[in-house]
Amino acid sequence: MYNFNINFMNNNNKEKGHRQRIFNKFFHGDGKNLDKVDIIEIFLFFSIPRKDVRKIAYELINKYEYIYKIISLPKEELLQIIGINNNTYIFFRIILIIIQYMHKEQINTREKFFSMEHVIEYCKWKMCFLNYEEVRILYFDNKNKLIKDEVIHKGTTNFVYIHTKEIIKRTLQLGACSLIVCHNHPSGDSSPSQEDINSTLDLKKICEYLQINLIDHIIIGGKCFYSMKQNNLL
Repeated sequence: MYNFNINFMNNNNKEKGHRQRIFNKFFHGDGKNLDKVDIIEIFLFFSIPRKDVRKIAYELINKYEYIYKIISLPKEELLQIIGINNNTYIFFRIILIIIQYMHKEQINTREKFFSMEHVIEYCKWKMCFLNYEEVRILYFDNKNKLIKDEVIHKGTTNFVYIHTKEIIKRTLQLGACSLIVCHNHPSGDSSPSQEDINSTLDLKKICEYLQINLIDHIIIGGKCFYSMKQNNLL
């Protein structure tokens, strides 16, 4: 039995006993035996001390279903949940930032080649929770080491314009040899529009002329993605 003596334990004996049982469950299986409600509840233990947070955890799971959606909620939306405070938002946001850094570190490597799987997962975590369209460019050197990850444009809920000239100008400024374009569809549908395809092909022509490698254009829609390279559009 793990005895948790930190002062965020509830003074109420019933709630204190419940928290102790959750921590014992965690250490018994090293966290692998927890369900989603348990996981969210443990998060809330640290941000909402000395209060029954089981109902809040259930409410979050019932409303949003997925943990990644919960920890990436905008501050204004999260604070609408009764009982949630600023500490909870900070805690969730830190978890999200840690995950994003983990993915970024996997592609920001000095090795000659990088994994597209890591790039896609990184872009998912950066963009899947956005409620507006955003264009992100990843610039690489001649050894496929990430030079810069940059948001170049933010649009509306259903439209964003890909600025070809701006992308080329920035690529040359950074001395990048290759790049990946990534943008999101807040609707959850990762399928490209005809405008997405046309603007990407225009960018490809200019890149080829300047001997810049346009590796891929990835579209993120919720947990799904669409790769123009994999679908033979590039």
